[in-house]
Amino acid sequence: MLFSSILALTDFSAAGDKAVERAAQIALVHGATLRLMLLPADQRSTCLDPDTRLRQTAQALAMRLGTPVTTAGSVDGSPDALACHAHAGDLLVVPQRSRRSMTHWLAGPDAIRILRACPCPVLVARGAVRRRLRQIVVGVDFTPAAQQRAMLACLLAPDADVELFHAVDTSGETPLRQAEVDDAVLRNYRDNCMEHAQMRLRWMTQSLAALGHEVVSAALRGEPARQLVLRQQWIGADLLVVGKQRRHALFDAVLRSTAHQVLAHARCDVLLVPHDYAVSADQARPQSTVSPHPAGAPVPV
Repeated sequence: MLFSSILALTDFSAAGDKAVERAAQIALVHGATLRLMLLPADQRSTCLDPDTRLRQTAQALAMRLGTPVTTAGSVDGSPDALACHAHAGDLLVVPQRSRRSMTHWLAGPDAIRILRACPCPVLVARGAVRRRLRQIVVGVDFTPAAQQRAMLACLLAPDADVELFHAVDTSGETPLRQAEVDDAVLRNYRDNCMEHAQMRLRWMTQSLAALGHEVVSAALRGEPARQLVLRQQWIGADLLVVGKQRRHALFDAVLRSTAHQVLAHARCDVLLVPHDYAVSADQARPQSTVSPHPAGAPVPV
């Protein structure tokens, strides 16, 4: 399977509960070991005995799901500290947090900060947890990293419908407008850009189909992050998958990435995938999935 170990962070808040539930659902699908770690809100915990509560949460979850759940103590929230624990896992699931200080604006959202040091994908749990992932939209830009993101999405939830989505950037039209070209020339440029995007999408879908993954694709004109969020809202997808380069915080503060903007506006789960992440050849082809509902476990709806 794609994942053998998953680490979920919680602070015992409603957002933390979402992260734990989403991590548990994915762990069931992949037969992965699930570890819970305490990430106190604002570097502190309001719980009098957080270690005991974390163990009780893990025990209750293990009994309900019928799979082993362990604890990994607490962490101070620094990216380096989280990266040390994440190195032992294949996926890190974190709760959504709203921070409005200048420091956090410059450093970026928690998920962005973590991804700079974390070797594995980071999933921000913010959508409904009453059901499994059923529809996934993957933002693609026709790079090798985008192909890996698409593969990851197909393997993450084998029963989900996966759509590859590309937003045709309109910034290339600016020089044409400044040159005051005819409308016919501008329309021809747009048509060529869209045709090229659709051709590349067909190639990606065919390459995934050759490996046994059936996906659909779509392309629209506009700013990538905005179009990606609008596409998710239009089709009601449960998860957005976007790539993120590991860049210095100051660089990210000046040039906000697509991942920054998606995290700021999306209302569903968001999976951030490092550009250097790759699915191994052994994982690339779909395998028989582990039953997500062991005997006695409730079936998510």
